[in-house]
Amino acid sequence: MLRLIRSLSFICLLMAISSMAQGPPVLDTDGNPLTRGVEYYVDPAITDVAGGLTLVARNGSCPSYVGQVPIGPGSVEGLPVIFTPSNPGDTIITETTEFTVAFSASSTCVQNTTWGIGEEDPETRKRFIVIGGEPTVFDIDSDQAVGPYTIGWCPACLNPPLCGRPRCGLAGILEQNGTRFLTLDGPAFPFRFRRASCGIGRARTAAGGRLKEMEEWGLLLLSSVRLASLWRRAAVGLGCEADRRNRGSCGRFRRRRSWRGMVCVQPRDGSGWRLW
Repeated sequence: MLRLIRSLSFICLLMAISSMAQGPPVLDTDGNPLTRGVEYYVDPAITDVAGGLTLVARNGSCPSYVGQVPIGPGSVEGLPVIFTPSNPGDTIITETTEFTVAFSASSTCVQNTTWGIGEEDPETRKRFIVIGGEPTVFDIDSDQAVGPYTIGWCPACLNPPLCGRPRCGLAGILEQNGTRFLTLDGPAFPFRFRRASCGIGRARTAAGGRLKEMEEWGLLLLSSVRLASLWRRAAVGLGCEADRRNRGSCGRFRRRRSWRGMVCVQPRDGSGWRLW
């Protein structure tokens, strides 16, 4: 019996140490942990300077740089991103989790939208964060001095004596010719993370405001290309059924039974109801 108690105590100790090593979870604006595979908007904690993170162009190039949406009459929401922990067994992003991050979009300019470290600006010596190159592992830390969270990067080193002092950096903002770029090696910029809504209004807002501007540069938003599919998923419950069950309703849509089960349907100007 005593041996069993000691074994259980040892297991509890290991679990406590493991929990402490993982660090606290990174929370979104609703107070929920960031989760693998879920879309989030990366918004500035300082909301009066610019909008969320998106893709921007530099020196007339294709928009392959990570930057901020300028404040203007249109949407300042930016593009949603997806966090993927490096450890396949991790589903929650904590303050010690290493992960890759990619925009939930596709581009005709590059093959992928995963973030990486780009070239260094010769004047400021800040390194741009870009897409299309070698995927880079980032992390998130809480920093009460500047805001809710900061995004950081530090190169991996398998042999510290040979690597020397690593050139780590925190993500900040560099403004050039009116464009705000996300860079490393500058003052840390505070961010917060807002889960992309399952609702139809959010899908329209995210895709509508910047679609034309992005298409002019050859960027094709996945959320725009698949807008009809996204609206259908939001309505019939393929993408957000759990949230809909929690709400217990379809919002302005009505619930009807179909071959898919209970679904939300849209009115057709008084001529009946249809799936959307």
